[in-house]
Amino acid sequence: MPKIKCEFSKVPEGYICEIKNQYDFYEEQITFYGKHKGKKQNSDVIGLNFSDCSFMILPLNIAEIFPNLKYLSFHDCVGLESIRKKHLEKLTNLTHLYIVKCGLLKLSGDLLKGLKNLESVSFSDNKLTEIDPTIFDGLENLKNVNLLYNANISTSCITELGENVENIKKEIRLKCQPKITAEKSVQTDITNKLMQLKDEENDKNLNFLKFEVKQLKISINEKEQQIATLSAKQSEHEKIKKGMQKIMDENKELKTSLQAHEILADNQRVRIQDLMILLSKNNQTMKELETLKNENKNLRLTIMDRETLVKNQRQELSILLAKQSKQDQIIKDARKATDENLKLKSCLKKEGTIVDNQRKTIRRLLDEKQKNKSFNNVTKILNDPAFKDFTFNVGKSSFKVHKILFAARSETLAEIFKNNPDAQELNFKDIPEETFKAVYDFVYTNQLPGDIDHVKVFAAAIRLKINDLCDETALQLLDKVDEKNALEILELSNKFVHEQLRQKAFEIIQRKIFPDRILPRDLIKQPENVRKLIELKKKMDEEYEKCCNKLKVLK
Repeated sequence: MPKIKCEFSKVPEGYICEIKNQYDFYEEQITFYGKHKGKKQNSDVIGLNFSDCSFMILPLNIAEIFPNLKYLSFHDCVGLESIRKKHLEKLTNLTHLYIVKCGLLKLSGDLLKGLKNLESVSFSDNKLTEIDPTIFDGLENLKNVNLLYNANISTSCITELGENVENIKKEIRLKCQPKITAEKSVQTDITNKLMQLKDEENDKNLNFLKFEVKQLKISINEKEQQIATLSAKQSEHEKIKKGMQKIMDENKELKTSLQAHEILADNQRVRIQDLMILLSKNNQTMKELETLKNENKNLRLTIMDRETLVKNQRQELSILLAKQSKQDQIIKDARKATDENLKLKSCLKKEGTIVDNQRKTIRRLLDEKQKNKSFNNVTKILNDPAFKDFTFNVGKSSFKVHKILFAARSETLAEIFKNNPDAQELNFKDIPEETFKAVYDFVYTNQLPGDIDHVKVFAAAIRLKINDLCDETALQLLDKVDEKNALEILELSNKFVHEQLRQKAFEIIQRKIFPDRILPRDLIKQPENVRKLIELKKKMDEEYEKCCNKLKVLK
């Protein structure tokens, strides 16, 4: 939208705005910029004056910028050959309208419709050739109309305008200057039309119109005297023909120069239009650059998040390396101790203490044998169905277990056993048999089978509150997160808070499901909202596919 520089000032009539030597009127919507006086603002402006301006398009939003405008003036402006109702209809408070020296060619009948407060108009010193006689209809407050110095107005046009002035019977001061012709019937016709305005309510107006007619008569007489004087001086003019010829030659040169300037002006207009197109393209480019900036900003945020993740992984790796270093040191110390033991044994052999060491070794072996025998007895007891005192019914299978062992590993089962001490069995209808079998094996062996559904085992471990099993399955799931199970894992990792697994699941959702969008980081703790987003995206993709299929059918 073009910005037009303006100057604000205070005059006796009120607060006005002036625009001089401006050429940026190439759109229907414009804005004005300038420094107001004191605490004044646009709503205080009652007068707007354009001078020495060039218009490609006359603005439509003047009334929106200056809502209380009463005086509007265009003086020495280029590009106003035609002005329409839409340019003035919103200026309902307008009382004075002046369009002077602007090359105006035509006044349509609806130009001033709706401007009921209009008191004075001037279209003087233009190139008017046609005026609709109904142009002033309905303007109850109109008092002055100035059409002077429009040399191309026809006699018939003024006659029709005079008849309409008679018909509306308003006290309108009409100033006009028709073509001067050899026929004096023009004067008589205008006089007759104006003399017909005899009404008791319009005496003052008739007297003024008669005065205007007298003025027209005097003007015509003066023109006739000038013609006589010119004919008397014709002989003198012949003496200066040579000088006139020079002037004519100069005029030809001036015309040639003017034509060249007009061609240059046309070229400049074309160049301005090209510049406007280029400016529009530049604006579009700026918008695209802004979009790219936003995308780059989002990419930076994603990179920062990934850098944070990498940093955390590096820290974990450094911790693992430190642990590995400690283990290496322990191995070195063990080897060193072994070497020392060998040396010590050698010394003991030399000192005759071999028998004592053998005795100690025999005792140690006997102790270990006794321990192994006790452990084997415990294992036999655990595997013996006779000592299993509780039953889990899962699907079509039943699992005999040691109640105390499961109560020790599971907080949920411990609470159930505590509340129902006499219960002998418990049914799990919604846990698959393979999943419970993996839980069963882990409780007894502290190890997971290889071929299991880790997501279901993780969910069962969270439900039964077996924390060791939760940690183990979460670690194994880190390498098994994909597009299909990422949402379920995100939900589970929010129930049993495992930050590393939660971040991995959210990253997969971002990269695989929403590759073109940057999801807010807060959603990592809101899996229910992530599920809604995924369902909404799925519906949109389905609708898009349906539309594409319909378009293919139409083609």
